[in-house]
This record gives sequence, structure tokens and C-alpha cells, in this order.
Amino acid sequence: MSNGHDLNSLLDDVFTTFDLAIKKHRYKPAAQETGMVKFVGRGIALIDGLPGVKSEELIIFPGNIYGMVFNLDPEEVGVIILSKSDDLEAGSTVTRTGKVMDVPVGEALLGRVVDPTGRALDHIGQLHTLERKPIEREAPAIMDREPVTVPLQTGLKVVDALIPIGRGQRELILGDRQTGKTAIALDTIINQKDKNVVCVYCAIGQRSSSVAKLIEDLRRHEAMEYTIVVSTSGEDPPGMKFIAPYAATTMAEYFMERGRDVLIVYDDLTNHAIAYRELSLLLRRPPGREAFPGDVFYIHSRLLERSTHLKKELGGGSLTALPIVATEAQNVAAYIPTNIISITDGQIYLSPDLFRKGILPAVDVGKSVSRVGGKTQLPVYRSVAGNLRLSYSQFEELEKFARFSTRLDEQTRKTLERGRRVREVLKQDQYKPLTVSEQIAVLLSVTEGVFDDLPVEKIEEAEQSIRSVVTKQLPHISEKIHTGDKLCDEDKKTIVEAAKGMVTKENRDNSFSLKLNILTFFLLMMTFTSIGCINIGPHVMKHEWLKYNNVISHIEDQQNLLNLVKLRYNDSPKMLAVTNINSQLLLGSSDSGLAYTAFEGSAPPGDIFSFSLFPKYEDKPTITYQPLQGEKFVKNILEQISLDVLVLLNNSGWSVERIFRLCVQDINGIQNAPGASGPTPDYAPEYKAFFTVAELMRTLQKQNFTNLEYEFIDGESALVFSLAEEAFALPETHKLLEMLRLTPKKTKYPIRMNDIDHNPNLIRLRTRSVMGLLYYLSQSVEVPQEDVTKGKLTTTKYADGRSFYWSELFSNLFQIKSSSEKPSDAFVSIKYRGSWFYIDDTDVESKRTYSLFNQIFAIQAGKLKVERPILTLPIGR
Repeated sequence: MSNGHDLNSLLDDVFTTFDLAIKKHRYKPAAQETGMVKFVGRGIALIDGLPGVKSEELIIFPGNIYGMVFNLDPEEVGVIILSKSDDLEAGSTVTRTGKVMDVPVGEALLGRVVDPTGRALDHIGQLHTLERKPIEREAPAIMDREPVTVPLQTGLKVVDALIPIGRGQRELILGDRQTGKTAIALDTIINQKDKNVVCVYCAIGQRSSSVAKLIEDLRRHEAMEYTIVVSTSGEDPPGMKFIAPYAATTMAEYFMERGRDVLIVYDDLTNHAIAYRELSLLLRRPPGREAFPGDVFYIHSRLLERSTHLKKELGGGSLTALPIVATEAQNVAAYIPTNIISITDGQIYLSPDLFRKGILPAVDVGKSVSRVGGKTQLPVYRSVAGNLRLSYSQFEELEKFARFSTRLDEQTRKTLERGRRVREVLKQDQYKPLTVSEQIAVLLSVTEGVFDDLPVEKIEEAEQSIRSVVTKQLPHISEKIHTGDKLCDEDKKTIVEAAKGMVTKENRDNSFSLKLNILTFFLLMMTFTSIGCINIGPHVMKHEWLKYNNVISHIEDQQNLLNLVKLRYNDSPKMLAVTNINSQLLLGSSDSGLAYTAFEGSAPPGDIFSFSLFPKYEDKPTITYQPLQGEKFVKNILEQISLDVLVLLNNSGWSVERIFRLCVQDINGIQNAPGASGPTPDYAPEYKAFFTVAELMRTLQKQNFTNLEYEFIDGESALVFSLAEEAFALPETHKLLEMLRLTPKKTKYPIRMNDIDHNPNLIRLRTRSVMGLLYYLSQSVEVPQEDVTKGKLTTTKYADGRSFYWSELFSNLFQIKSSSEKPSDAFVSIKYRGSWFYIDDTDVESKRTYSLFNQIFAIQAGKLKVERPILTLPIGR
């Protein structure tokens, strides 16, 4: 009985517990609105149903695809899709979320690349943020704002001095395509390093390759650690492009509300307006001017009004906006540019005419203005460059009219000369922002006339010296400038005197040379008067004429180097041969010794040689060049390099590895970057397996276990790759035969050119032509970063979009370096497109490869007979 009673009690307890649980968790039916897709395509969807949905509410499609409500019509709901919609189809069910679009915010976003929904694009890992905020937020009220009082330094002289920007300002950057708009924004971001400014770069519909290049530049200059990149490409739906700037602004506002200074770049709002127009037309909103909807002004005004300087009670943070707008054919009066000009606090206009003239940044000072930044500018700028903007604008107008007049008064000429020097000073290379003290030193120098007597082409060099002097020798003045204090007259005088000292030093050599000319002239006149003419010819030339051989050789080296650089830029090469040298002795003033001036451009001019005599004469030769052209020459450089050449080079002592890496582009199907035998390819080449094969051959060659020789096989002479018996004791031999898929244990393998079918008893080679070799070596040219940025040459990428660097392929083989200044220690150098390209005299491997290339060129392309140059020398007076 007791057992039965215990069981009944247990059952009562169980059922009582169940009853309490059911009452506690009583489920009530929940209503959920759903709709059905009527149409989907081109980044939008039309939904039937959802009677209670709200504007800008998020809805979910099948497959976890999100959309945002854009249109509310009585019959249907218009939705913009926020991801790829290839899998969506009519009839799909959609549900409401009851939420608006929001994005993650916080410190974790710094250094990351995300899309407008907050998804990471940089493959670094997931984002770990604690907060999310809506992308559409009200702009701060008027009473929550404070005047813009603190400058935002861009590091660009022309902007900081003439069109200053303040923290909390909205400064438009506009201009035609490829005029340097993004470059100004990028330099501004780079200049914020160590200034406690958070930067946000929003790419709207930009090319993925351009964004990847920009991110790479930011990382190289250590700017990504304080930057957030929000990116949409041209392939993304228009809805993603539309929400991108709002999402980026929300991420930036997080830092502003915590008292931080933030810089945001919208690149560019033209693409944003086009995306909005596309969505509006697809959803049948009424079009207006240029087919844009009537509220296109509002979408930008509500965005840019969120940039401001908050009052101290709200943290005192600021959000500075640099919106970018692209114009067409310099039409600043178009709809979108005029809209945004009226919204912002000023604009920086970039002129394509200035860009084509090489005046970079191509800022048109006359059409640019900053309506707020002038009040924030450091006092030192106003004291140094207060009237510079007006005088420079007047110079530009005067220069236009001066072209129509041949007679100019002295004052006008001085104004023009000063203006040209101001323009030269305002030029600046990309990725080289300057500190405030460096800018002030240079601007003060030009306004005080330090550069007036200096040739324009010498200003850049003098400017570098002045910047260095102020930074290193005048640290107390530099510190005073950075703290924002106004310079006293004594400080200005100190800077000007230091600048004059550097300019005087630059001119000292030229001045000394001029004085020496005058002295030499009078001494010569006295000598001729007293003793008559002196027969100096034999004493000078009999020991010097051999130096002309070296000069001719140097000209050929420079010509080949120039052609390699030209091919890297996809420019046409020119082949010249020296055919005649006619020398005359003339009165001159060159320094003692033999002086050689490297030619610049596509063809070398006559060069000057001077000899150490007293009185001085110059040996001024006239050098005649004959272009190498014609059917035979073209055929020679386009023919494949023959096997005979390979044998000749091998027997001359050249490494088989170096020969094969240059001349061979395929061995038994193993490729050595065959695509590089033409213009720079877009795709990354295959080469690593080939390099392994060449290295194995070199290892065996060092031990004299291999040879290239001709033998008679089946009654015909054939080139044979021979292996010594001792070679089979080495693992390298077996690896080589395995990689080439050759029959093991054989000692002789005939070599055939251009065979297609694989034969385990043959080595199949495909060699380059001389022209192909020129193209191949041209890939080793190190080009200035600004030329890559401007798209002056082709960039090579891996399949995943990463950049391929040709230095990987030419490691330990060949490298042509570049520099903005003439190299002091170069084996051979040439100036092209404003930069110096050279082979370092200490780079032994590159010098060897270059010598080998010159020999190949001479053997293969030199089959065309060109007479050796005739040298005519003066032998008498």
C-alpha cells in the first residue's frame, strides 16, 4: 500500500508542475505581416501586401536578403534591395522586421574595410562591436553647434595657404575626371597621422581596383590605423550605393559624439546622385532636371548638414566633410555640382588645363573658395600669405593677356616672373604632405622675393633645402609655428636670411663659372695679342680621342635603358645608331676633365666634352644618329632568339640560369612569364617552376656536369643538352629530369624549337624575340607611385584582385630604379617623364644582366650592317 501511495503522490507532483509551467508559458497567437514579390530586378522589388509597413523599414526576403522600403503606394510597396538578388523571383514571401537600417559603430571599425551594411570586406575577421545605430539620423540642432575655429591641415601648400579648411567645415572638391580629386583627399587623410583625427573614406560606386590601390596607399603610409573605409563598387546594387554615405556618416558620428575630430570623404556624390536617379526612375518617381528626381537636393543637404562642430557641453567633437563631385567638360553649372556648391562652405576646383600642364595639385585658385576656413587659419598663414591669393589670381589674369602683347613694362615683367615662381612653389608631389613650418618657410621665401633671381627649374631643389634648414636648424621657430603663435618680424627675418643663404649657395657655382669665363676671355685676348695663335690641337687630342669610344658605348647603354622605360609606359621605343662625330675646339668654360651630359628624351643631342687647359677650350662634337629601321631590322628584332645564340652565350661563360631566365619563355611546357614578352599583362605570370628548373641547371653547370653542344643525330646537326655520368649521383639531376618529364638515366637530350607534342626524350624550347626580351626586362622598371595612380601604365593583378609586383619575378636578376633626383652613383641613368631611371652601380647582378642583354641585342639585332661612326677631330688651331 505504501508503495502505491508514494507513486500517486509523485504523479500528483509531476502533473502539478506541468500545469504551472503551461500557465506560466501560455502562448498567444502573434500576427505577422507578410507580402509577396510581384517583380524583382535591377536592384528593386515591388511587393504586394505589407499594409502596415513604414518608410525606410527593413524587410527580409528568402535567403536572408534585406531590402529597404523606398516607395509607399496604395497598390504596392517599392523596395530597394541591399545585396545581390539573383536568387530572388516573383512569388517569394517577404516579412517585416519593424526596424530601420542600422550599422555597427565603435573603435573596432578603425583599420577595417566594410560595406554599407557593416559587413567586413577585408578578410581580417569578424567585427566585434557593442553598438548599432541607424544610418538616417537628424542633423545636430543649431543650438548644439559652435563656430568652426580650429584648422584642419591638409599638408598641401595651395590648400592650407589659399583655401584653408576648418574642423567641422564642408569643403567640396570638384573637377573633371582624372584631375586629382581623390589624390587631394588621400593626402589629407595621410596628413592626419599623429593629429588625433579619425578618418572615414566612403567609396561610392568606385572601381574595386582603385579602392584596393587606395587602401594599399593608406597602409603603406600607416594611415589605416585611424581610418575606416566604407566601400561599394560599380557592381553593387544601386541601393547599396545610395545608403553608403549615410552609413559612413553614422560610423563617423560615433567618434564625433565622444569629443573626437573626424574627417569624412565622400568619393563621390555624383555616383550617389546617379544611383538615386536610377532607383527613382525604376520605381517611377517623377523625373526633373537632367532626369533627377525633385528631392535630389534634399538627399545631399540632409547628409552634409550632419557635419558640424559640436558645442563643448556635447563633447566639442567635429565632423569635417570633403565631398567629391565629378564635372563633365568643366561644366561647373550642371545640376549636381551647383546643388552641392550651394550646400557646402566652399569648393576646391581642379582644372584639367592645369593638370595637363603638369601643375599639381591642379587647383584653380580663382574658382576655389573657402567661406569658413579663413577664420580658422593659423595666424602665421595670414601674416605670411595674406595677400598671396589675390596677387596670384591677378597674375593668372595678367598672364593670359600678356600673351597678346610683345612689349611689357618692367613692373609687369616683374609681376609675371614673381607669379611664375609662386606657381612653381605651390606645386607638390602626391603622398608628400608638408608640416606647417615647412610650408611657412617656403611661402615666406617666395613672398619676400628670395626666389626672384633663381631660375624656375631650380626652385624645387632650393625649396627642399629651405625646408630642411627650417626643420633642422631653426627648431625654436618651427615649434612656435606649430603652436599657432604669430611670427614676429625677427623670426621672419631669420627664416628669410636662412633661405637666402641656401639660394646663394645654389647659385655660387654658377656665379663662379661666369666670373671665370670673363677672366679667361681677357687672358686669351692678351695672349693672342702678344704671341699670336697657339697650336694646341695635337697636345689636346692625341691622348683624348679614345674616350669617344666610351662615350659611344655610354650612348648605346642609355638608349637601351630609355627604350626599356618607354616600353614600361607603353610608349614606342626608338633605335638609333651613332654614324658620325664631328668635333670642333671652341672657347669655353667647362670644369676640368672630361664632362658628359646624359641625354634626356627620345633622342640624344650633341654632348659637350671639356679638357683641362689654360686657356680653356671646349671640344664640342656634333653627333649624327641614324635610325635603325627597315624590313630587315624589324625582322631581326621580331625573330626568336636562335639556339646558336644560346650556345654562344653559354660557351662565353654566362650562367645557364641567367641565359634561360632572359631568353627562354617555355621549356617542356613550364612557363617563364610568356605574357611579359609583350606589353605589361593584366594577369600575374607563371614563373616559379621555371626558375626552379633554371636554378637546377645552374647547380649542375657549376660542377661541370652539363653542357650545350652540337652533335650529329640521324645525319643532322642538332643541339644537345648533355649530362655527365657523375650528375646522376646528385638529387638535383633527378628533380630536374622529373620536372621536365624526361626519360631518366639518359645522358643526352636533343633540343628542339617550338615543338608542340611532348616527347620524353626531347627538350622543347620556346625562346623570346629581342623585342620580347625588351618587353620582358621593361617589367622590372620601378615607376613612381604617382604615375601608377594616374593610370599612366598597366598594373598587373592576381586573380583575387591583389597587386602583383614584378620585383618578385626579377629578384636577384635585374632592377631599374627610379628617383625624383639625378642619382649620384649610377651605372647608367636616363631622365624620362620628369623622373630619373637608373641601374645602381653597386647592383652587380643588374649590371651583369644588362651586359648580357646588350650582347644578345648586338648578336641578334645587329645582323643589320651599320657602319662604325666616323670621328672627325680638329688637329690644328
